[in-house]
Amino acid sequence: MKKTLFFVISFCLFLYGRAFAATTAPLANIQTAETLLTLEDLQNPQKMCELNDINYTDAVAWVKQLQTAMRNQDKNTIANLAIYPLRINDSPKKIYFIKDQKQFLQEYSTIITTPIEKKILQVDPTDIFCNSQGGMIADGTIWFAAQDANLIKIKTINPP
Repeated sequence: MKKTLFFVISFCLFLYGRAFAATTAPLANIQTAETLLTLEDLQNPQKMCELNDINYTDAVAWVKQLQTAMRNQDKNTIANLAIYPLRINDSPKKIYFIKDQKQFLQEYSTIITTPIEKKILQVDPTDIFCNSQGGMIADGTIWFAAQDANLIKIKTINPP
């Protein structure tokens, strides 16, 4: 009786193991696919932007456009470079939204403060970080996203 019970349990475990292996095989392939990125890829801003649907060349040009607008105090151009509602993370406990371009222009001096302006103007336009959340410059002061092909917009401002 013990031998029969041992055989039945062993056989069931064998079948369960085969079934488990068959269901996890696709997961193994997914994990393998995720590891196709090398450390070099992860450290390459152009590669990371392209993987997250942001054209790196367009993003660099966009940063230069933003810097030029800030140097010239061109509030309208800066307002046009944002998507609304625009999220402002003033502090961990104070998050608010700018509903439209009109409100942005009215509150410009409280949104684009001197510390924000300095950070943006000092950043190297090629120093862009991209992930699934979008692109970022100036240590996360500005987050942006590609809205359409070749159309990049500010989506979040994090004052320093």
